[in-house]
Amino acid sequence: MKKPSNENILNFYQSDLSIYYSIDKEGVLIWNEDFLNQYWHYFSKFIELNGNELEGLTIPKCSHLALTQGLFDLELDELIFSNCIFLDEVYFENLKIKKVMFSSCTFDERLAFSSYNFDLIEIKSSTFGKSLEFYNCEINTFRLSHNKIFDSIYLKDSIVFKTFIMDYLSVGESISIEKCTLSPSLESEVSGIQAINKNIITYKDFSIVEKHKSDFIKKPNDNAKEGFSLKFLINNDEFINYVNKLPDSELGMVKEELIRKINIIDYEYKYTSYEPVIKLENVVITHPITFYSINLKNFYFRNSNIEKVIFSNCDWNITDRLVLAEEYIKNGTQIENQFRQLKRIFSKDHNWSMSGFAYISEMKMTRRRLGYMIDDGKRYLSKDALEYVIYFFYEKIGGYTQNFTRPLTIFLISTFIVFPLIYVFFEPVTEIKYDFTFALKKSISNAFPIVKLDGNIYTYWSLKAFQIIFSTILLTFIVLGLRKRFKQ
Repeated sequence: MKKPSNENILNFYQSDLSIYYSIDKEGVLIWNEDFLNQYWHYFSKFIELNGNELEGLTIPKCSHLALTQGLFDLELDELIFSNCIFLDEVYFENLKIKKVMFSSCTFDERLAFSSYNFDLIEIKSSTFGKSLEFYNCEINTFRLSHNKIFDSIYLKDSIVFKTFIMDYLSVGESISIEKCTLSPSLESEVSGIQAINKNIITYKDFSIVEKHKSDFIKKPNDNAKEGFSLKFLINNDEFINYVNKLPDSELGMVKEELIRKINIIDYEYKYTSYEPVIKLENVVITHPITFYSINLKNFYFRNSNIEKVIFSNCDWNITDRLVLAEEYIKNGTQIENQFRQLKRIFSKDHNWSMSGFAYISEMKMTRRRLGYMIDDGKRYLSKDALEYVIYFFYEKIGGYTQNFTRPLTIFLISTFIVFPLIYVFFEPVTEIKYDFTFALKKSISNAFPIVKLDGNIYTYWSLKAFQIIFSTILLTFIVLGLRKRFKQ
């Protein structure tokens, strides 16, 4: 094969790629293998001629085979992709490019990195039709900002050393971090995470709208000025007027539906929510990471150490306690440990209210584990049923010392109603028959150790002892609950 000239190489990478693939019935791109081999074989030469800042390229499938064609031997300090379109999956493995940056790029399929040592990976203002994946990577600086990922983000079997930033991301499925060590010694924050509602907007919808928007931007305006300058000042009404004038064959969907999608995308809050799914599994966090202003109602972590995490202005799923997205008791004490970690995190931050909710959840999980054992989805009374009963009364009477109103209510009802009635109807006396008023005085005397309103003889000393002990327990729970409630 004759070696192409430098000019031919440059022209080749700027050419229309649609002639090199076909689309099957399921929408999968079938590439010309000779073209792929040639594309990646001369890719390093193209970078040598063009420079390491790749602007506006359309890039085909990059598989493991493509890597062996020309990327394994490519050594660069940094490689920058800007406004590029990736038509198929891109798989980078064990490359010698230390800094990789993507800005305003579009990925129709997944982007995956495997066995890669980064000094920097930065992806900003980009859109992913499928997932963004990192496997077995070592990364100094990890920064994802202002991206839309219509599937998931996976970070697995990896280590982050210096910087860990994930901010203003919209995710269709979940953010999943598994078997990783996060040790960001310089800077770290997770903030502005939202969930994409794919029942309202799919990646296909988004792509069609963005294509028309790109064409609209490139179109000269009424004053014959460069349309490109409009991209930061695009007027939605003018854009819709432009779409209305397009022939139906160019729209990609029914015109009314396209206009509806344009209006939804123009107001992003219409198809996003603040309840993203965030999963941590077998993760160790050794340096502080701030989760700032995130809805954590779909947050869960299994077998992970997150005590270095700082939760600032986050929204949790709160009922009468803190509720996590998954609360399994099959795995022994793991779920209890999760709430125990959260309790310590909130206590260190002096967030006593959230610490109390986490403590209640910890106790409830302990009670569940003690009361039942689970086998094939069936629940059986466990051998620790006695401890279960103790925890049951600890909750129902004491409110786990987090709620003073429950023991106070029980104390007042028992002192002023229950015990006086017991004394009137069930306690035999030998010297005097007394009415409810006298029984009430007796009950108050027993309930409050320092108050003595009666001097009658008790036939059953055990009843008096029981009320004294019961009331003392309730008073103790009231004091502890008040202390928790007003702790500063």
